[in-house]
Amino acid sequence: MGTLTDKVTCSNSNLRAGSPDLAAVKMIDIEQVATALGIDVLPGHRATCLHPERHKHHDAHPSVHIDRKRNKWKCFVCNDPAASNIDLVMEALHVDFPQAIRWICERFEVPPAKPGRPIGAKNKWQCRPLHAGWTSDPIDVIVRSGVMAKLTPAHWKVLQVLVTLREVDTNSLELSYNLIQHYTGLSSRSTISEAVRALSEEWHMIMVVPGPYIDGKRFTNRYILTFDDPRFIALRDQAYSAMRAQWERDSVFRGEERLRRKKECIALLSNTGRSVH
Repeated sequence: MGTLTDKVTCSNSNLRAGSPDLAAVKMIDIEQVATALGIDVLPGHRATCLHPERHKHHDAHPSVHIDRKRNKWKCFVCNDPAASNIDLVMEALHVDFPQAIRWICERFEVPPAKPGRPIGAKNKWQCRPLHAGWTSDPIDVIVRSGVMAKLTPAHWKVLQVLVTLREVDTNSLELSYNLIQHYTGLSSRSTISEAVRALSEEWHMIMVVPGPYIDGKRFTNRYILTFDDPRFIALRDQAYSAMRAQWERDSVFRGEERLRRKKECIALLSNTGRSVH
């Protein structure tokens, strides 16, 4: 089992055999990665924060939640963006992105990148700056900025319903929980309530105007979409920067792997006496 003091080396047989499939690396169970790092994973998918000095009583009551569905690690006290298994290794071992990939590949079975797609080949869609290719459509902005990747499935379903059914001229709508349940397929009203709270209080994408109480019953709430709220814009830009930084790390890693494979090929041809052009 690995520990937080493990030395990260570059002599990985998986890497020599071929470039690892990054998508496969990111799918490796983050709890298994945490265990390999020497981190105790507690019942209920909890763990102690890597930065106990930021917590009262040094995080005696573990504040980290491991999201098994999204394969993410999140400390709710530090409130940093949810981390992937690669981010976790980088943070725990204080290494860069390629070293974290190598560390994981040394300990887990990772298939090589699929043939037919050169390392470093550009995706059909790449991250584009805010001024290029973005539209005024809220869903387009949320997807391209990377905000969507940070929302839970329930949050995303509720948001899509509110955006789709809004009155364009007022950017608002009235909608009951029953209709939200109908359109989203969410069976729990508490799940919808939590999603509305998160979209309003954490992301500042909507403002909720509670309906009046009449005869002890609350009438339908009004939801106002607030994508021009400076707090949401700041969160959006932060998510975009994080997504672009991740994409650039992936790109650098693939470029390094392409160069390494090219050098190996040149060395192999030189050893066989064939000329290299």
